[in-house]
Amino acid sequence: MSAVRLARAFTGRSAILKFDGCYHGHADGFLVRAGSGIATLGLPDSPGVPQALASLTLVSPFNDAARVREMARIHASSLAAIIVEPVVGNAGFIAPDSAFLPELRAIADETGALLIFDEVMTGFRIAPGGARERFGVVPDLTTLGKVMGAGLATLRALTPALHDRMAARTARLVSGFGESAARAGLPFTADHAGSMWGYFFRSEPVRDFTQARASDTALFRRFYHAALARGVFMAPSPFEAAFVSAAHGDAEIDATLDRLDDALRAAVAS
Repeated sequence: MSAVRLARAFTGRSAILKFDGCYHGHADGFLVRAGSGIATLGLPDSPGVPQALASLTLVSPFNDAARVREMARIHASSLAAIIVEPVVGNAGFIAPDSAFLPELRAIADETGALLIFDEVMTGFRIAPGGARERFGVVPDLTTLGKVMGAGLATLRALTPALHDRMAARTARLVSGFGESAARAGLPFTADHAGSMWGYFFRSEPVRDFTQARASDTALFRRFYHAALARGVFMAPSPFEAAFVSAAHGDAEIDATLDRLDDALRAAVAS
């Protein structure tokens, strides 16, 4: 909210552009086609948000740079900021195409809008330096939200070696999970970046929120409860990313994979 207010003050413009399924907090202008719990619960779009405020928020599909460029061209004189989760975590885990973030940087430069990376989820997880380090794209503003209360302590503890160990364990978890799904004959796609990861019950990779919603959410619900019954506490929504922490060692990854394998078989049988 403060980053957008700053962008509006700096540019003298009012409109912002966000992406379908991305969540940036509960300020009025962000509750337009947001993801996460709003999508899971099927709540009406932006209840309680005046239309006059909602009209200042433009929405594009994630990974569709051509759409962003066209919208930015039409609204160039009023566009204050483009705000994005550089890796989406509130519509499930959705990685950016290789050209997407560089295109957003170019579009912002061409229109005079500010590029804002919302790194509340990705900051320190996908790389010690966040999205800027991982993708080589420099935003005008980065938001880290509540992590700032303990961010310095986290960065002191999160050595490069520890970050690499967490990333390697995340990769092993995602790979093993995919192998279990293949053995069970289930449609499945998963991806990860650093210690951030996610999965969908869908055969093809997911590039945007529309494709995320087309995944098998009924199967997700059966699997979620089967995993929960076996002591693995996953996010209760198909539209949430997952995270591996420093407390998850090799023994925890092994135990999790064993239980997830059993949960997948139970989800198929139920």
